[in-house]
Amino acid sequence: DRDVDALGGTDVGESGDQQRSTDQEVLDVVQDSLYYQGERLYANLHDCADRLANALCSRHPHLCNRLTVVNDIQQELVPAAQAIPIAIILAELFDNSLTHGFDAERSSCFVRFSVTYTPSPGANSDTARFIYQDNGIGIPPGLAFESPEAAGFAIIKCAGEVLGCELAIGREDRSMVTASFLLPWS
Repeated sequence: DRDVDALGGTDVGESGDQQRSTDQEVLDVVQDSLYYQGERLYANLHDCADRLANALCSRHPHLCNRLTVVNDIQQELVPAAQAIPIAIILAELFDNSLTHGFDAERSSCFVRFSVTYTPSPGANSDTARFIYQDNGIGIPPGLAFESPEAAGFAIIKCAGEVLGCELAIGREDRSMVTASFLLPWS
């Protein structure tokens, strides 16, 4: 049973104190990635994703020497109202990959995440598409964001609702998750 738990629930073998420490570290990274520009709050989602990956990787030293993390998120400030939920989704998925996704026999592991932007005609916004993918075992059939059975999936669903996005698990490749949402620029 795969549980996504960077910000909720306790993984088997991990004490509640260790989990709270991980949760706090994730929230600290997200908070440290916020910037005011004028009177609006933004985050550099690329830097936040790098810092989240480093923080969570340090909790899984057995993977460090065989894990490649590819951060294809553009270097630009994103409104905090969208960046924070995406960072939470990323942290949950990444922690899930590190905790459950890679078996000990796999010699080379990778995780890739990106956000692409498509201008919305006639609006001061873009349609954004977040993609998370790894080469692990994938999300088991039967687990879905629509009816989350694990705490992490519930957190991802809630963050997706805040974004007003569509969350999807790859049909053929259950090691890919996408989220599409509107990104206002004013």
